[in-house]
Formats: sequence, C-alpha cells, structure tokens
Amino acid sequence: MAIASRSLKDLSPRLLQLYEQARDAYKGGNPQSAAAMLATIVNEDPGCSDARKALRAAQLDLFGERPHSLRRVLIALRTSWPLLVQAPALLKQKKAIEALALAERVLAVDPGHRPSLLFLGKAADVAGLAQVGEDAVEVAVRLYPDDARCWRALADQCMKHGNGRRAVAALRELRRRFPGDVELRAELNQAKAIVAMGQESWEKATKIDQQS
Repeated sequence: MAIASRSLKDLSPRLLQLYEQARDAYKGGNPQSAAAMLATIVNEDPGCSDARKALRAAQLDLFGERPHSLRRVLIALRTSWPLLVQAPALLKQKKAIEALALAERVLAVDPGHRPSLLFLGKAADVAGLAQVGEDAVEVAVRLYPDDARCWRALADQCMKHGNGRRAVAALRELRRRFPGDVELRAELNQAKAIVAMGQESWEKATKIDQQS
C-alpha cells in the first residue's frame, strides 16, 4: 500500500503548529518534548518525511547514538522478536503503515538501532516514500560507516528512486572500504554506466533494455 509523500506545507494547520512547537523545543534544548510532538505528527501523517527526519534527530539527541552495553542488551531483548517475526511478514503482505509503525516503535527505544534503520528503509520502499527510506539508511551509514550492509542499502535505495549519482558515490565508498569485492566492482561500473546514460535508476534502465 503506497502512502502519499507530503511536505511540511501539506500538513494540517494543527500538525504544522505542532511541528513548529517541536522545532522550538528542540532548539531550546528539550529533545524529549520535541520527540514526543514529532512522533504524534508521524503517527497521524506518516508520509511527511521532514517530520520523520526531525524525529530521528531529536531521538538520537535524547538517547545518544550508541547506548551503553547493558541498555543495548535490554533493547535487543525487546526488539528481536518483532524484527525477526513481524517485520518480514509485514513487508511480504505490503502492509506499509504497519511496517512503518513497527520500525518507529523500535527506534523510539533505540534510534540508532541498525537493523531497525535498515528495516525502516525497506518499509519506506513498500510505502512508496523514497525520501523516508533514503533518510533512514543515511542515518545508518553515518552511525555505522564500516558496515557494508548500510552502504549497500543506501546505494540500492538511491538507485531505485532516481538518485543515481548518490548511489554511485555510496558504491565508490563501499569499494574503497572493501577493495577485494569483485562483484562490487561490476556493480559500480553498471551504476556509473546507467548514470552516464542519464537514466539515474535501475528501473528506468531495465525498462529501456526491455524495449530495445
């Protein structure tokens, strides 16, 4: 089920006012209040990528990017079952709203949780929210720059949705970090060729191949 992508100007007057209050709270050093208000906006209007991006920033500021080991263990116990069992089922059934809500429930506990950030990217794909997906994997890459899965998720996300140049940059960085990956070299060359043709995405390039 696709969800309409919406900007801040598309929010209702009530939610826009709430966003402005959240922004003021965050600037005033109160990320907890900001996160609570932004979570309300995301819950009521899940297609607003700006609100979701601001929510992530407030949560990361509130909880920290890397919880201490004990808290990490407790978080893992709370998140393992829904991510292992519920998440794949929701994606398979294309239940976009439920998948996004699940990702946000886990990220509310640990906004830097790598599997949840990558799952949010996949849920956003199902929802048709390209910017939400790209924002999620960008956070994952920033927090875990040595994790190949994060860079590949970013490249895939960008290449699916017409941001080929960003995908090439991600693949180049991945190649720099993992120079022995032969398959990665071929994938980078393919992405560069697609961008050079002005296609910008795997989907557009595939359609051209099928028509030729």
